[in-house]
Amino acid sequence: MASNPEAGWNKPGGRSFPDKIEEDRMDGSLWSLAIVGGPIMLGLVLIFVIVGNKRRRNPGDVERTEAATADLYKEMDARDKGRDNG
Repeated sequence: MASNPEAGWNKPGGRSFPDKIEEDRMDGSLWSLAIVGGPIMLGLVLIFVIVGNKRRRNPGDVERTEAATADLYKEMDARDKGRDNG
């Protein structure tokens, strides 16, 4: 009795051999799309975010932030000196 390589595929409720091959090709193309398209999409999103952040920054905001940081450092230094002397 000769063995048929496709014998197990034609069971009731099972998939036929050509359907299985077509499904494997589709899985491969979806993975290829994810592998190639994913990094491209990530790069585009990162570029969009970086450009958007640079556009919104103005010199007044930077100066105000630097001044507030310097004030905070002075206040914390004064508290630390008061605690060390107390």
